[in-house]
Amino acid sequence: MNPDELVWSALKYQRLPNFCPKTEEKIREGVKRELRWLQARPDFVAGCIQHAAIPLPT
Repeated sequence: MNPDELVWSALKYQRLPNFCPKTEEKIREGVKRELRWLQARPDFVAGCIQHAAIPLPT
């Protein structure tokens, strides 16, 4: 599985499961909010990469 799929799955099913915006602007605001949430949690993103078992150069 790709790490990005894990990230988007978490956002879609855990962070935004009942998000039902009425306008495109609200969609953009919600997505930006969640991207800021991800930026503040590099450990979450690192966990998705580790879970995908992709070898990374050190």
